[in-house]
Amino acid sequence: MITIYTLPTCTYCSKVIEELNKLKIAYRNVNADAPDNSDEVCTLEDLLHTAMYPILKIRAKDHLTYIISTNGSRESFEDRGYTVVYYESISHLLYLIQKTIT
Repeated sequence: MITIYTLPTCTYCSKVIEELNKLKIAYRNVNADAPDNSDEVCTLEDLLHTAMYPILKIRAKDHLTYIISTNGSRESFEDRGYTVVYYESISHLLYLIQKTIT
């Protein structure tokens, strides 16, 4: 299961969603600006030490939870049950998504 955290004004977020749709990859979109999502979003921002979007959380077939972000803290989160991976471009992000879900 993929959850993508986005901002309504983020063109990068829109591009990633467009690419996920082209690839027919199912996802849950969470608007990071919506008040109902503030607890979930603040937890991610605090964990990663970033507020740059999109951020993806993927529960992979190997039962690990991957968080994929553009930047943020480089500390290890494996003790918290997360593997954090950083992407540099949309193509790199799509590669990471396909690698974790297959």
